[in-house]
Formats: sequence, C-alpha cells, structure tokens
Amino acid sequence: MGAQARAIRHEFKVYYLTIKCGAQRQSFSERCFMGPQAPAVTFQNDRATTGYLLGRTAAVTRHWLMDRVRRPAEVRSPSDIPTDPHQLSTQWLTAALSNGVAGAQITDFDIPTGDSGTSTRFALRVAWNATGQEAGLPTELFVKTTNSWQQRLILGFTGMVKGEPLFYSRFRNNLAITAPRGYYGAYDERSWRSIAIMEDIASTRGAQFLSPLQPADRNGMENLLADLATMHGRLWARTELATCGLRDSFNLISWSDSLVNLRRRSHVGVERAAAVVPREIADRTDDIYDSNFRTLELDRAMPSTLLHGDGHAAQRFRTAEGREGLSDWQVVHRGHWAWDVAYTMNSALTVEDRRSWDRELVGYYLDRLAREGGPVMTFDDAWNEYRRHCFYPYIAWIFTIGRAAYHPNWQPDEYSLAIIERTGQAIVDHDSLAVLDSAS
Repeated sequence: MGAQARAIRHEFKVYYLTIKCGAQRQSFSERCFMGPQAPAVTFQNDRATTGYLLGRTAAVTRHWLMDRVRRPAEVRSPSDIPTDPHQLSTQWLTAALSNGVAGAQITDFDIPTGDSGTSTRFALRVAWNATGQEAGLPTELFVKTTNSWQQRLILGFTGMVKGEPLFYSRFRNNLAITAPRGYYGAYDERSWRSIAIMEDIASTRGAQFLSPLQPADRNGMENLLADLATMHGRLWARTELATCGLRDSFNLISWSDSLVNLRRRSHVGVERAAAVVPREIADRTDDIYDSNFRTLELDRAMPSTLLHGDGHAAQRFRTAEGREGLSDWQVVHRGHWAWDVAYTMNSALTVEDRRSWDRELVGYYLDRLAREGGPVMTFDDAWNEYRRHCFYPYIAWIFTIGRAAYHPNWQPDEYSLAIIERTGQAIVDHDSLAVLDSAS
C-alpha cells in the first residue's frame, strides 16, 4: 500500500470513529429537560442525526475521491472551486481577482509558503499586466481552502465551511476594521469545497501574530473591542445574516457537540488542566456545560448580529503601526454581541487586568456600538449580559485540551492552560452561574 493510500485509509478510520461516537448521543434538550418542567419542543433539527451524518459523509467522500482521481492539472472555469494550490491557473485567478477591471490579466503567480491544519493555507503572489497594475489590483494574497477530506468534514458538519468565504466576499469590505481585506470567496454545499482569498497582512501591513502567552494591554484590547463594536453595530439585526446561511450560536455549538461529545471532553479537559482550573468550578463541569447551552438558548430570543465567533487570545495580530486586530474568521456566525466581547476580553487579558479594566472596557464597547448604529443599552443590562456569556470561552478551551486521541491537536497545551486559567476565573469573579439563573 502506497503512502497516499495509507493516509487516506487513516483519515477514514479516524472520522468513522468520530461520526460513530457523535451520532449516538442524546440532544442537549433531552439531557437537560427531563422531568415536569420539560419544554414542549426540542431542538432536534439543531443537531446531527445518524442518518444525516452517514449520508453527508458518503456524499462528501465521493466528491473528495473524484477530486483525487479526476483532478485537473489546472482549474480554468470561474465556476470551479480549486482547493489544491497546484490547481490554480492564471485564467482562474484573473476571473476571481480582476474585480471587473476590463482588460486586467494575471500574467504569472507564485506560492512561496504553505501549510495545512483545519484548512489548507498558502501565501500567493500574483503579477498583473499593465492594466491590472494601473488599477491597483492586489498582488500579495493569502488563501485558505478545504482540500483534505478531514477538513471538509470538520468545517462542513459544523457549518464553518462557509464562514470565511461569506465574510470575505460579502461583509468584510464594508467594515472599517483592522482585518485582512477580502478579494474572493466561494463554497459548494454538496462537496464542501471552499476557498477564501484575502490580503496577506504579514506582507502588506507588517503584521505580527501574537501568542496567547502575551496578554493584551489596554490599548490593544480597546482596538479589538472597537472593531467588534463596528461590525456588531453595522450588521445589527440584519435579516441577511440568516438568509445567507449562517448558523446561530446555539446551532453552531450543538452541531459541534454532536460530533465531538463536548460534555465528555470537558470532563477530560478539567482533569488535564487541574492545576489552573479555579477550585470553585472544578467540580461543576456539567453545570457549566449546561449553562453554556442555556445561555445560547436565551440568545435566540434576542437580536443577533454578525460575530467573529472565535476571537480568542491566539487570533490577535499587531500591524507595523501598532494597531491590533483579529485574524481567522472561519467561525463567523450570527448571535449575541456578548459572545464576542466575553471571549475576547476573558481570553486575552490577565486575570488582574481584566478585574481592573472590564467594567470600563464594556462601557467603551457600548459607546462605540451605539456610534456605529447599534442599540443604546444601559450599562447594568449590558454588564449582566457580558457576565452570563462567560461560559463558552472556558468550555471551548477545556475541550481543546481535553481532545480525544482522534481529534486534531488544535493548540499547544501551554496556550490552553493560560486561557483556561483566565476564562475560568472570569466565571467565578462574575458569579456567572447565579446571573444566568436570574435571567432564565
């Protein structure tokens, strides 16, 4: 058996285990509402059923194998979605990036660097003819695709396959924020192929990507909150967020839970991170897991906006001018503003700085939100919303360190431990469990 065949066989084995385990779980509604107070309806449509998981896996596998067997040397049709860097052609790139400039053509391109993780990522340099150069069309680009079978299943089942293609093609360039500019995005629902082409900010803006071990300072956090407020305010309660196919927060996490058994992995994560988990919540993992879903259920009755969705400490970058922004917009979805604010603040600030600054920072965000077209909220109401959204940042990283052997190693353990300590203490400091009980 050749190396490629062995790799394919290994991927099938890993994801068969993932799907088999995920498909057998009860829904959150069934687990948490057994008894006289059970609601009249459940959210069965918000979770993956066994039939759906197996059917979609078979369909995506078929498309993926066809890609491998029939993969053209170059993709030329504008309607195609190239996912392998070797499939790119000057003809396809011209159609994708010329932005309607008549006569503009890409004459050559180069791929200087690349790697693969949750997505396939590579830098792209293009050369334009004189028309393209005069129009100032972009030359320093960064590309993200779903090339592997594993990537398509992870991002497809969770709904994240459409996140960056939608963000960069539909929303980004109408927002005055510190983030890569978007030039092209496309995805296919049948095969879960996707591609997003954006500005390579490391080259164009001298961006340096920051480690979670480098906590944010006050100015950097204000930069991030200002960008979130701009996006939230400009896209507040926009119906197109639902009609374009973006999931809400409950749906996103519930589907993810269907695949990875978030409750079980959270218990494992608490054991592995015992040295940094606050003692007040060390034995309350089930309560926090359930409270996260209760929070997201409550959010469904409230106005939603576009969320970054994954704005944690490891997503920050700093430009050569010293301004901080958020990268990696793959988890874009719709939901409650406090999801982004709590995740960004609680993961990136030290415990001491968060205790000193969080009330002022929430006030800063509210001022910017109203200025950008969002609602005017009282501080007390907004403060309580922020406090009841402290669960997900903790659960996300407890799961990350509690991953199963067949899950990808998303982040180094030292990153997880730093963020778990910060986000866990935020739950304790803000008495988030009591705040949620009073809101329910």
